[in-house]
Amino acid sequence: MLCERLQRFYGTKQLFRLLWWQRSAAAASKVLSFSYKDEDDVFDLPPREVMMQFSVVISTCSISGCLGQDSVCDPFDVVIIDEASQAIEAEAMVPISLSKTDGIVVIAGDPDQLGPSPRSPMFKITSIFSSLLDRLLNSDLYQHLKDCSDGLKPFRFGTFLRRNYRSHRDIFSVSSKLFYGDALIESGDPDNISSLLDWNPPSRYIVSRSLQVVPSSAAVHFIAIDGQHAHELDSPSFYNLFEIEAVVQVCLSLVSLKGTNPADIGVIAAFRSQVLKLRMALRHAGLSLVNVGNVMDLQGQEMKVVIVSTVLTSRIRSDCRDSIGLLGDHRKFNVAITRGMALCIVVGDPHILYDDVHWAAYIELCDSKGTFHGSKFHRLRRFKDAQDLKDAESLLEEVARSVTQAPDDTLESGSSRAMFTTQQYFADELIWNTFLQR
Repeated sequence: MLCERLQRFYGTKQLFRLLWWQRSAAAASKVLSFSYKDEDDVFDLPPREVMMQFSVVISTCSISGCLGQDSVCDPFDVVIIDEASQAIEAEAMVPISLSKTDGIVVIAGDPDQLGPSPRSPMFKITSIFSSLLDRLLNSDLYQHLKDCSDGLKPFRFGTFLRRNYRSHRDIFSVSSKLFYGDALIESGDPDNISSLLDWNPPSRYIVSRSLQVVPSSAAVHFIAIDGQHAHELDSPSFYNLFEIEAVVQVCLSLVSLKGTNPADIGVIAAFRSQVLKLRMALRHAGLSLVNVGNVMDLQGQEMKVVIVSTVLTSRIRSDCRDSIGLLGDHRKFNVAITRGMALCIVVGDPHILYDDVHWAAYIELCDSKGTFHGSKFHRLRRFKDAQDLKDAESLLEEVARSVTQAPDDTLESGSSRAMFTTQQYFADELIWNTFLQR
């Protein structure tokens, strides 16, 4: 009721700004005691005598450049750049320049998760859009240092962290196979990551089309929604009201369970319009503590339960499907489905998602575990690579030979006899098809 009154008074956009400001102010108060102010109570860079009292300094890549000005700090023994795959190469060189000549530089990050996102279109035109981490890992200079231990698929140069302390193995299994040589090991707290294995969607969505008759316990679910994406006249950002309703119902089902609070739930939406409408719908349902954002907002975070709303449906033009929303970008996919600890629930249209090899792998995983729910979905027949196509052709040729190599090279159909060649078997002829149906 209060939100509705505020919305009428301020307007929708102003209300969102007000709520966001209050949230930011609460977060700012927690770090205020660690911030430096000058004599005039103005935020400022600490002087040298203050900085030298600390052995560890934490900064962003760009702001770290201030530390090298006017000798605010001496060169550092160790420089560590975290989430280095999200910084363009020029940005990463700023803190590296603060290292001693004989110092240690550590570049840490995951090149298969989100990369740099500069606002300047120049970076998208030039070749310097990639990160320093990406360039080094793919450089020919380091190919001889690839790790080929343990009989695993060779990894790129660097230290690979195999133990996953966040999620249930169901949640990271797809990413492990697609991006990490199937080498990730479940190492999270069993009581936490296995606490929601018996959860099922609201009954209105349990129309399972999986091959399994009895669903098994799993930490991954897919809820197929036959909805419609749309957008405002003055905005290119899409939303899907059908998926919003499904997400709200799933959240209500989750908070009804003992031990699950709204703050334990995170919702990732493919577009900003969907994020804003989901926040309003969840607040109206009394679930304002549910964290809602896009992939960029939740990168590096983790929640007990993550719900992903993919928004787009198969009604979108085929020439627009290559890279839009959560489609066509393996890094966004990887981040979205691996934020959850105990449960990952994807709400979307399987007909468009199945055209993406990464989403197809997730759908097939849910189908194999009996956790594919919702609208009817006819599995598409796809040949994933040239080897699959070659194997299929070989199988058809073998069937054709078995048909044509009868004892007398004939086939009986009723009282008539007919002989067929391999070419006729592959031909899409009415006579051949009619014969098979008899």
